Amino acid sequence: MKKRKEAVLDAIIAKVFSAEEVKSLSAAEITDTLQTYFTYDDYRWQYDTKLAITYEKRAEGLELPLYQCPNCKAEYQIQSKGIRTYRI
Repeated sequence: MKKRKEAVLDAIIAKVFSAEEVKSLSAAEITDTLQTYFTYDDYRWQYDTKLAITYEKRAEGLELPLYQCPNCKAEYQIQSKGIRTYRI
């Protein structure tokens, strides 16, 4: 994939548990807490930061990590060109 100049990365690093906390929590409690930390909405972040990606080839290469159609579940049937993805 080509570098997209408008796209930026943003990360937050947080210590979720101490060693002592992990010992005292159940697996379900750890999973529930981690799930809240790993929940991420890229569209919401883009809206909140008012970042507009206007690069004319912004969809190209999306089929590489997105190999399965979310609607019909067909694998390796997605192709991209410009700002669009297509089912082939």
